[in-house]
Amino acid sequence: MGAHRFGSRHRARLRVVGRRSAREVPRPRRGRHPAVGHRAGRPADGDRIGGQARDPVRVRRHPIRRHRSRRHLGVLDRHDSDGVRPLPPGGLRRRHRGLRARRVLLHPAHRHRAGDQRALRPRTDAEDPRGAHPRDGARAPVAGLRGPGVAERRGRRALALSGAAALALCLLSACTGTTTDGSAVDIDLPEPFLIDADFPDPDLLEVDGGYVAYATQSEDSNVQVAVSDDLESWALLETDAFPDLPEWVIPGDTWAPEVSAWGDGYLLFHTSTDLYTGRQCIGLAASASPVGPFVESNDRALVCPEDGAIDASLFIDPSGSPYLLWKVDGNCCGGNGSIWISPVDPGALDSAVAGVAAASILVGEPIRLLDTDELWEGDVVEAPTLISRPDGRYVLFYSGGAYDGLEYAIGWASSDSATGPFVKSREPLLTTESSDFAFIGPGGQDVIGDTMVFHSWDPDHAYRGMHTAPLEWTDDVPSVVLPRRPD
Repeated sequence: MGAHRFGSRHRARLRVVGRRSAREVPRPRRGRHPAVGHRAGRPADGDRIGGQARDPVRVRRHPIRRHRSRRHLGVLDRHDSDGVRPLPPGGLRRRHRGLRARRVLLHPAHRHRAGDQRALRPRTDAEDPRGAHPRDGARAPVAGLRGPGVAERRGRRALALSGAAALALCLLSACTGTTTDGSAVDIDLPEPFLIDADFPDPDLLEVDGGYVAYATQSEDSNVQVAVSDDLESWALLETDAFPDLPEWVIPGDTWAPEVSAWGDGYLLFHTSTDLYTGRQCIGLAASASPVGPFVESNDRALVCPEDGAIDASLFIDPSGSPYLLWKVDGNCCGGNGSIWISPVDPGALDSAVAGVAAASILVGEPIRLLDTDELWEGDVVEAPTLISRPDGRYVLFYSGGAYDGLEYAIGWASSDSATGPFVKSREPLLTTESSDFAFIGPGGQDVIGDTMVFHSWDPDHAYRGMHTAPLEWTDDVPSVVLPRRPD
């Protein structure tokens, strides 16, 4: 990747096809303990943006397992990586042993609220917890919506599924089906992943003609990193971009990283579990290298409203003014999700790059941009991505629907101002059905230039890999260029 180079004492170690044992095949992580999320204690006086509770709730720590010989990368340099073999075109092609023979079930705390983007662990039939949901008690299946790897759906989320859902449920088992007259039906498999491993909520950064992608934690890393020269062939690095979590973070749920270049360094916005409230909140770390290690100077979260905050996204408008977008995570606490924006103090970002803690980075009162008011969204809007167009308009991409289901999809809205008001498109931009099941539950997107990066589920519904797709614009209306499907 162009001008990058490894430090003299560091080397990159890549995950290469055929070089890993069965026990090293990636498995999605278990989500956070129910007592930390939906059932966590809440301070009596609540929180405000950037505020903290005085006393921490009692929570159980979940340490990240570390790779015994991990070394952290300095700055990338292709000239020092002659011994490193890149991934083949089209990405990793790894066989996930044991997953196809298992029925994947979601932890009950994960099924209850769809907006949380936590990493998942496959569960077998013997571990089925559905009879004892921590909030709802026993949950009966909804007729016609059950299938391998698909949790039950109720209410508005169920309405978002189309009539093709039954076909898709069969697809999740990589099976063939039959029509009503008994004839066999061949079902196309989804598009292959560019990163065929659990790599959810991808964020994309262009650096010196190359690209770096970041994703929600894995079993070995708080923030995953992959690199590419062409957006087609990706190398998934065995390094943790954020190895040392700050004291305010409970390890185990670091999601949706967002990295941006700022000044002489790089800023990492991350979503992590707050020790003081038990909710997901947003923190800020910095590094001199795009692949880390990122270090956080603050001893508390910078964005932490009463319902928590996730999915931070930094937007720099054409004049150079920074804004931060995020989701207020009402889904964690019995409500709906919403997307917010606030101007950011550039001086606070300068301080973060310099390793100086900032008391606050937001300027003024946050502004609510989007709520859940389209049927397909259910009770979830999240993963905001804001871009500016050459004509001066602003387009906000977002994800909606149940993140662990077929109805998860990508939508968009437009405005004459970065702070809104935004007008939504009535139809989502990319769905499982509109892609002809090329992508199962696409979402968690980012946009760079005319390329969209996003995750979707594998056929077994066991993990979320990464895709890219071109964006086209017609009269300022975006569309995703879909892959050709067999006739």
